[in-house]
This record gives sequence, structure tokens and C-alpha cells, in this order.
Amino acid sequence: MQAVCGGDAEKITSTAFGVRALPSPPELMPAPGNLRAVPITKLGEIRLRWGGVRNKKSYVIQWTDGDPLVEANWTLMDITPKNFYTRTGLDRNKTYSFRVLAVGAAGAGPASDIAVAQPR
Repeated sequence: MQAVCGGDAEKITSTAFGVRALPSPPELMPAPGNLRAVPITKLGEIRLRWGGVRNKKSYVIQWTDGDPLVEANWTLMDITPKNFYTRTGLDRNKTYSFRVLAVGAAGAGPASDIAVAQPR
């Protein structure tokens, strides 16, 4: 129809045909909610769980055994499509902080709240 109307917006909208909407730019994903870090019965393991984010492609899991308020202390732990993860091989004498970011078409959104745990 656009070719017949020569790109004239007034002619296009006066026809009985619908007008195609322009695609909107992708939006950042929201921060995953309700992050929990729980030591499980196996020594040196912590199970992470968080609320799922709709339309995400994956989750980025970050961790630190340093000060969680210092951005430079955070490192990549893993990337997963699931909203749970088990970290093994942790030092039982250390306390660890974790956070999760949802990744979508526009990239990674903001980090979740921080969860802290010490393995058994």
C-alpha cells in the first residue's frame, strides 16, 4: 500500500489498511529480585536462587570475597540461562557476596541486591 500511496502519510492513513508501527528500541532488563545465597549440605558449596526476569537471554553471576561496596572487587563467576546456580569449591573460612544481572537485547541491566553467605 505504501508504494501505491507514494509514501504520503495522509493517503496511507486514509485507507482501510492498518499502519505498521515502527519497532521500538530494546530496553534494559530490570534487576533480578529476591537473590538468595544458601550454604548447602556439601562442604564448600553455596546455592544461589533469584526471581526470573521475562524476556531475558541469560543471567550474569558475579561474586567477590572482598568488600562488596567496591565495584572493582566484583568478578564474573558464570553466565547461565537459569535462575539458579550452585557454586562449588569455596573456602569454608571465607564469606562470599553474590549479585546477578539479567541480559537482554540491549545488554545487561542493573545488578540485583547482594546476597552474602559462608559455605559449610
